[in-house]
Amino acid sequence: MKKKIVVILVLVVAFVTGVILFMPQRENELRIGGIYPLTGRAATFGVWAQNGVQLAVEEINSNGGVKGLPIRHVVIDTQSEVQMAVTAFQKVISVDKVHASIGFVSSGEAMACAPLAERYKSVMITPVAGAENLRSAGDFVFRTRENSGPQAVALAEYAQGTLGLQRVALFYENADNAIAYAEAFASSFKGQVVARLTYEQDTYDFKPMLLRLKNGPPFDAVYAPGISTQIGMILRQASEIGLNTRWLSSAGIEDPKLFELAGDRAEGVIYVASSFHVDSTHPRTRAFVDSYRKRFNDDPSVYAANAYDTVYILAEAWQAGALSGELLVKALYKIRDFDGASGRITFDQDGEVMKPSVVKMVAGRNFIPVEKP
Repeated sequence: MKKKIVVILVLVVAFVTGVILFMPQRENELRIGGIYPLTGRAATFGVWAQNGVQLAVEEINSNGGVKGLPIRHVVIDTQSEVQMAVTAFQKVISVDKVHASIGFVSSGEAMACAPLAERYKSVMITPVAGAENLRSAGDFVFRTRENSGPQAVALAEYAQGTLGLQRVALFYENADNAIAYAEAFASSFKGQVVARLTYEQDTYDFKPMLLRLKNGPPFDAVYAPGISTQIGMILRQASEIGLNTRWLSSAGIEDPKLFELAGDRAEGVIYVASSFHVDSTHPRTRAFVDSYRKRFNDDPSVYAANAYDTVYILAEAWQAGALSGELLVKALYKIRDFDGASGRITFDQDGEVMKPSVVKMVAGRNFIPVEKP
């Protein structure tokens, strides 16, 4: 009899254990993977994105979370390296079991991680990367930053129509985002592109290529899309070799680090970027800027605003019961006119957003709107 009781108890324990192991586990939190370059060449943009996400997470959690569930922000530094971003994304998907991931700041990181998003049906959203090819990267790839292509087109039209430029040289990094900018600009510029020079990511001495530009065919301006750390060095070194010309660039220069590297040599650079501004009177933007300044003792960028909005968009989808995978994708595609700190957000059929951009100029070590493109 005792043996029978022991056997029965063992079977009951095994059955209960099996049920516990294989029954669906109730979520006790919602997890966001934060894949950011917090060190390295793109660290400024990564910190902005991380801060925007963190601020939104803290606000939502202080108000009871989403359906009573807190959000946990799982942060990994990519060190501005593509392979590190891939490894980090794999980790948050397989180990942390995140419901969605935000970051993928460079277009190279975003494009390298996109196949993983599709393979594992895990949503990734970038608030920073702008390359055109992200548009077709997959159903699980979204961004809350506008495509860089229209900005380059607007700049090309402004360069010729308003500035009267006829001959332009292109000088850009051999990387997804910079290539996308250059191609969009070149295809829209009705004048003559007299030269195309590219450099690799780890280039620090630009003078040999700048000398080739200086000694080559004449031009009215150089279009050099890129980020502040690159363009700052390029502007300084161009001045040192006596290459004095008009410079055109892209939204990535909108960063105080530009002046640390280029100083007054950055004066007069013209580019097209988001219309977001910290002095906006829009209630949603005003509240975000005030909260960001209080939390981080600094001004936010549009990329911080994009990241902040991304969390609130995810929270809206989660509130509707779409936690992850294909359900979350369908919920994101239904987002219409979300009133965000960065502007109104609606995802199109490719997971893209459209936001207004403006022509800007570097003047007095500030980034000043010139006119709408």
